Amino acid sequence: CTVFIDYPENIYKLHKALNRDNTYNKVGNRLESEKGKRAYVIRNGYKSIEEYDLVWALNIKKELIRDLAKFKIDSVDKYNEIQQKMSKSGYSESESVRDVLLYLADLKEARAKGIDILKQKDFRLEALKKEREARAEKREKQKIAYAKKYPYYAVLSCEANGSHANIVACFSGGKYGADTDLNLNGKIFKPYNINQAGDENSNGLAFDLKSDFSIVAQNTSDFLVLKLVITNRLTNKIVYQKEVGQYGVIRISD
Repeated sequence: CTVFIDYPENIYKLHKALNRDNTYNKVGNRLESEKGKRAYVIRNGYKSIEEYDLVWALNIKKELIRDLAKFKIDSVDKYNEIQQKMSKSGYSESESVRDVLLYLADLKEARAKGIDILKQKDFRLEALKKEREARAEKREKQKIAYAKKYPYYAVLSCEANGSHANIVACFSGGKYGADTDLNLNGKIFKPYNINQAGDENSNGLAFDLKSDFSIVAQNTSDFLVLKLVITNRLTNKIVYQKEVGQYGVIRISD
């Protein structure tokens, strides 16, 4: 289905030409441009034509337009006026809408506190810095706590030309070979459930290890290489690495 939207005169010419060529066509009802535009913007998630026009004028997402509307900024002229005030105040010379929104929020807060906007900006940035530092400290504590429980992480890969293919391929003997197992901490994983031992990604099958662990894995593939790399979680240094060909066995315990 092809729809043509144009002035009535042009639609009429096209209609006549298509009829002359015996091509089926149907002329819809005439729609005033304003009504058509309103129908279009509402259908595409805009609240009004004015909102749509401002989105295009400022070249930003409609969500930011709605944030500006909270500060009664609903036109390009009002936006430019605020941006110029922001620049003259020494707050920022940025033309970014996000920076203008920060300016407006700081201006509102500064007026409520009865302080200079630049001082309010400094307060906000300092609070943001402390918040980021607190989050970073929390992540570091979580990392250390997790590393105490799982000091190592391992990646078991089944490689062709140095790239991981599919972990199952190194444990599935196929039509003529015998399947092999992955023994991880005394638990046996067969080719059909070996993915339950960890999370497979483009590097291989990854799993965490406690301080006392045991791994036994035998490669059954005649052309793929089975490789195990164990890394210390805190230092990020490799503590063990081995790769084997067909029927080769990787065996390690700690």
